[in-house]
Amino acid sequence: MTNVRTKLEELNLVDRFLFDETMESKEAYQAAVRIFINTMGTNREAFSQEFLDFMDYIMTSTDKAVEKTESSRIKLIHEKVRKIRVSEKMGVKYMQRWEEVEYARDDGREEGRLEGLAEGADKKIIQQICKKLSKGKLPEEIAEDLEESLELVQKICNAAKENAPEFNCDEIYNRVYGEKHSV
Repeated sequence: MTNVRTKLEELNLVDRFLFDETMESKEAYQAAVRIFINTMGTNREAFSQEFLDFMDYIMTSTDKAVEKTESSRIKLIHEKVRKIRVSEKMGVKYMQRWEEVEYARDDGREEGRLEGLAEGADKKIIQQICKKLSKGKLPEEIAEDLEESLELVQKICNAAKENAPEFNCDEIYNRVYGEKHSV
């Protein structure tokens, strides 16, 4: 299924409240529509007062915004928002969710840092092996000197042969560990 899509830059939402994007597949019966809402639109004449009041409410979500409207829907939404804001239970849920997101971010940062450290260590070994290869050492000697497994040293030596005598460590790293591990 191939979708026809419009780039967001082409949508020109700068001065419009609403813009829709239709994505059609090759099958005529399948289509999806995305509707973008821009609360800062200026084409007020194209919309109902209730819609415009709702855009104002989204921007401020205050009692003043509700006082200005005659919409019972907006007033109902505001009542529910107020109840949620003062609800201790919802506050606890919000804080728990916030903590979960923060812990996940911290875990992601730590994981990325550790991956970076591991990659740096791997590249350092590659550099050391390449230096010893350029001095004419054999893989067995290199493995013993660096106290690394012969299997790993042999794998790096095989990948390094294609770069000899320049030895591009990033290319060797990608050959040994795969493109998915490169930054």
